[in-house]
Amino acid sequence: MRLLAALAIAALLTGCERKPDVWTGWVYPAGNLLVTHKVGTFPTFEQCRVAAWEELRRLGPQDGDAFECGLNCSDDPARLVQVCDETRD
Repeated sequence: MRLLAALAIAALLTGCERKPDVWTGWVYPAGNLLVTHKVGTFPTFEQCRVAAWEELRRLGPQDGDAFECGLNCSDDPARLVQVCDETRD
């Protein structure tokens, strides 16, 4: 009985492998939250931040430019938004 319980627990834990973190980046030219450009996904916040600033430079720097990077984001269809574990700018 103990062996069976141990095997069941091992099988459950094997399926619980943690996925790697993913950062998703968005830029808001001139700080306009209604004009959003998704930059892409990245393994680290630093790579997301660099890509966001490069995208803002490519679009042409404007006063109020802003960016946001979100960690492990997923769609929330009920609210039509992305929900992230954490966001940084």
